Amino acid sequence: MIGSKKLSSDGENEIKKQFLNADKIIKTSPIIPQKHSDDMHTSKMISIKTISNTINELLLTSKPIDLINVPANY
Repeated sequence: MIGSKKLSSDGENEIKKQFLNADKIIKTSPIIPQKHSDDMHTSKMISIKTISNTINELLLTSKPIDLINVPANY
């Protein structure tokens, strides 16, 4: 039991050291403010009909898999 307590204490000390080192790094790191543009983000209407027509055109120009000729030596 004593050995496991020491292992736990060593692990806790290592974690504590890591946090203290991180605190030092944070204090010396420059704070860079985030830049947000003043642009407005707006929504716009999307024509579903245009999207649908484009998809239909793609489907109409596609060939069914059984019509594609695959060479026998492939």
